[in-house]
Amino acid sequence: MADQPIQTGALSFQVQPQAVNAAPTQGASQFALAISPMEILLAVGHSRVAMVNNPAFGPTPQLLQEWFITLALSPTSASMLCSSLKAAIDAYEKRFGVIPLDPNAKVQVSDPSIVSG
Repeated sequence: MADQPIQTGALSFQVQPQAVNAAPTQGASQFALAISPMEILLAVGHSRVAMVNNPAFGPTPQLLQEWFITLALSPTSASMLCSSLKAAIDAYEKRFGVIPLDPNAKVQVSDPSIVSG
């Protein structure tokens, strides 16, 4: 089954299972925003646990926050991104079910054959 294009105002995009010539995929779980009259900054990163050498206790796990990139968007581009993300989330929820807002919740897929292949 081919996915239908998603329309968001002037933008149209096709959800693809694989993108050709795309940048490497990086998981992200941390986001930070800053605004000014001319731009909206979106920092993207994740948290991870790393072992650090503590002189008193030896190797100790420490939670690190790593930032990969900060995107500087014009207000227009940020608004277009917001609309596109909203359309993608709506399409996701229509196909797979409601996305829980609790980060510890288990994702419930409405069609189990999607996960099992």
